[in-house]
This record gives sequence, C-alpha cells and structure tokens, in this order.
Amino acid sequence: MLTLMSQEAGGEGGDERRAEAEPGVPGLSPKLEHLFTLVPRPTGGRYTNETAAQALAEAGVKVSSVHLSHLRSGRRNNPSARLLAALAELFGVPIGYFFDPAIEERVNNELSTLLALHDTRVKGLMLRAQGLNRQNFKRLEEVLEQIRRDQDRAGDEGEA
Repeated sequence: MLTLMSQEAGGEGGDERRAEAEPGVPGLSPKLEHLFTLVPRPTGGRYTNETAAQALAEAGVKVSSVHLSHLRSGRRNNPSARLLAALAELFGVPIGYFFDPAIEERVNNELSTLLALHDTRVKGLMLRAQGLNRQNFKRLEEVLEQIRRDQDRAGDEGEA
C-alpha cells in the first residue's frame, strides 16, 4: 500500500503510469528520433537536443533540451501543440507527419531521396544520365533495375 501511494505521488514507477495515462501523440518518440537522425541542420551536422532547443528558442518557442530528450526517448509523449508545430517547422515536415501514417510514409520517402542526392556517387550518375535520349534512359533504368534485383537476390547490401 505504501509503495502504491509513493508511486502515485510521483515515486518509482510514476513516469510509466503517467506516460500510459497521457493521451499524447502515439509513436512520437520514433518519429522524432528519425527526424533527429536524418534531417541536417542548416549549418551542417545533426541536431542535438541542445541545438534543437536553441533553434526553437530563436523561433520563439522555449523548450529545454531535457524535455526534448524526454520526447525523443518516449518518457514524455504529450508536447504542446505549439511545440509540435515548431518541431515540424524545424525539421521541414508537415505537422501531419506526427499523426497521419500516409504523410509520414511520404515524408520518409522524400527524406530518403534527399539523402541519396547528397551522395556524390548518386549525383555523378544523375549528371551522366542527364541529356540521354528516351531510349538510352530506358536502357539505363533497366540496367539499374537488374543490378538492384541481383543485389537483393544475393542479399548483399554492399558498401554504402
């Protein structure tokens, strides 16, 4: 009984109970973690909790790096609407990313494409493909598809 009372008063186990009781945003933690991992800062590098908190403060939304850490880890899942909108803006995604699986999938596909465009090998292939006539471009697509199938069949991801 004393243990239960201390837990209800915020003692051991209180965070888990609070997270279960809060309606929050389902799946927020992995979505935020994905954005922190993939979306670069305008100045280069990745956002940390500290740099994100600073950027959000500069945009007029005060939040601590500890609170961002709690949101990323799943310890908290109920940010204010203002903070959620500011996070969406910071990472350049629509706010629906956090609520709609179709939007999340579309945005993740776009992020993957953008990351590929930063790969100098991908850029080189794109530049070399530029200006090909329709027939040769079709041949290039077929060759790339065959390479992809061969790689998938072999289970070899190769070196990225």
